[in-house]
Amino acid sequence: MSAFYAVNYGDRIELLTDRAIYTEDGTLIATREKVVRIGSIPCAVTARGAMEPLDAIGLYLEMVGAITGSFDQAMLRLGSIIAEMKDTGTEACEVIICGISEADGPVIAYFCSAPIHPGFEPFELYRMNDAELCGGPSPDAMADMPAAGITAESVKDGLAAKGADLMEVLRRKAGLNPVKPDLPPVFGIGGGVDLTVIAATGATTRRLRTWPDQIGEKIDPFAYGEIEAI
Repeated sequence: MSAFYAVNYGDRIELLTDRAIYTEDGTLIATREKVVRIGSIPCAVTARGAMEPLDAIGLYLEMVGAITGSFDQAMLRLGSIIAEMKDTGTEACEVIICGISEADGPVIAYFCSAPIHPGFEPFELYRMNDAELCGGPSPDAMADMPAAGITAESVKDGLAAKGADLMEVLRRKAGLNPVKPDLPPVFGIGGGVDLTVIAATGATTRRLRTWPDQIGEKIDPFAYGEIEAI
């Protein structure tokens, strides 16, 4: 599947996402902004895998946020909707919710619809206590970050400067489908890199880089050389 990287900076959350929609063999079939920003409360949602749950969760949070005006109230109600999804045959996905809690400040929450990671039960909503949450890289991708100039120091103030390079490193590592590990590894990070910042004033997104991946072709991160930020 594709990739995301979320960091809690204490006063905001910054979220990197790619734009690729592709088949199981890595063929790109569409590109899109894989973030739903919630206008009624300071919140944004992204997903890996099936995109329908992303749009459904985004719509639900928008409606509940408009009624309650509260991120915390919206999250309290979200658990019951996730439980209902269990009975509807939801395709395999991971959903990441980033928002500003009235009680706790920036919050990163996570749920999956399939047994993707040990310790995470499908259709259970988890609040993540770590300062960062990353999904998508092959196990050895993080070891390549320092060579690309990506260190804890380089991202300590935000992801705008190094976020596209970080995703470039992840993009160049083929990965297994976590729910179908018998399939060959594919390159599944493509289309471009978006940076979403979720603060008390709301969520905003901007493009950091666009990759020239072609619809109908397999994603090949080595086909175009180095791509400059837009």
